[in-house]
Amino acid sequence: MKIVQAKRSKRYLMANILDLLVLAAVIAGIVLFILYPIASVISTSLFDQDGFTLRYYIDLFHASNFQLIRNSLWVTMLSSIFTTLFAFCIALYAFASPGKRRIIV
Repeated sequence: MKIVQAKRSKRYLMANILDLLVLAAVIAGIVLFILYPIASVISTSLFDQDGFTLRYYIDLFHASNFQLIRNSLWVTMLSSIFTTLFAFCIALYAFASPGKRRIIV
């Protein structure tokens, strides 16, 4: 009985270590591929060779850029609406499907 418990506890210990390694890899990936680029873009937009500047944000709101901003917001709105509708259709299909189809989706 003690041998079986020792094997189980060793297996659970290895599973916990593996879980921690996977969690560390996921956190490292999030930091490396999501947070670092965002921080880099923000720092590049706020600091110039001369130091702190808001010049890029002031240039963004000139009259010549309003069409660009409007187009960007339009594309963002349309993609959000279509993505939401598509996700709703998939969720409705998964909810209404009986048996194995529901498991697959």
